[in-house]
Amino acid sequence: MSDGNPRTSLPLVLVGQGEKGRGEHDWLINLLSANRYGVLEAEGGAAFRVRAATAQPDLIILTEGANGAGLDLARALRADGHIDPSTPILLLLPRAASRADRLASLAAGVWDLITPPYDPELLIQQIGVFVAARLDAARATADGLIDRATMLYNRTGLARRARELGALAYRDHAAIGCLAVVVDVLPAPAAGPDTDPAAVVTRCVQALRATTRQSDVVGRVGATEFVIVAPGADAAGCRRLARRVETRLVEGASPVSPRIRAGYDAVFNAGYAPFAGVDLLLRASSAVRTGAVEDDVEWLRRYGSSAPSPTASYPGME
Repeated sequence: MSDGNPRTSLPLVLVGQGEKGRGEHDWLINLLSANRYGVLEAEGGAAFRVRAATAQPDLIILTEGANGAGLDLARALRADGHIDPSTPILLLLPRAASRADRLASLAAGVWDLITPPYDPELLIQQIGVFVAARLDAARATADGLIDRATMLYNRTGLARRARELGALAYRDHAAIGCLAVVVDVLPAPAAGPDTDPAAVVTRCVQALRATTRQSDVVGRVGATEFVIVAPGADAAGCRRLARRVETRLVEGASPVSPRIRAGYDAVFNAGYAPFAGVDLLLRASSAVRTGAVEDDVEWLRRYGSSAPSPTASYPGME
């Protein structure tokens, strides 16, 4: 266990101190240490939040605690703004998780739950994926590829990743799809908290994170306009993704309901239909406004040969 300089050459995990006599907590600490993670422990509440702000860990693991203290702490960490939004937070439970547990944890900003029967191999693999995503986001931020407000790719970062994924799809003769999503907030008789632009963006980001895969690339290209590049997704996959995002975004949004407008383009086999990755982004964005309506769903449109050629351009997408 490391409790000195919080920045070591090892990925750093900050763990909430568990209740005395709880074997699962000690098991977790030993597992992390044995797999070359630097481990810090801190008490809950304000002390933990200070520790998180100063240590800037690559991953945080909280324990459930009494009366939902773990979820309260997760909410506070996300609200503080002192940890990077891309920092994964996990919650350790001493029991099986119910659907209500999972819904509450997602709402609090927890990425996943650790529940019995504890599988050390699976858990270490999951932590490795989460930490790799966190470090990748940190590198992208340093390179100026990240939108700081949302920790999604900005236009330049999105264009770079689209080129990379397009090249891989061409090499593998694989499908690749792109979905553009614009979110509008319908006016309410009395302004409420959901009408605040920052709250709308936060809701959009939460919906996108909850509905996309680890392999998908998500970027912000406008105030409330987002683009998802989905390797392996054909047209049907893009439509399913659009519906997942729409469902997640509007559920529980009363009294102010957001409205989604989406457009997509997909290549079934990139090896047979070579394209530039940036073109896919532009076609999906163009489809939002000029594409053909899909299955009488007015808000979902597909870019097609009959649609006007996209003329929009984004910095970094040329």
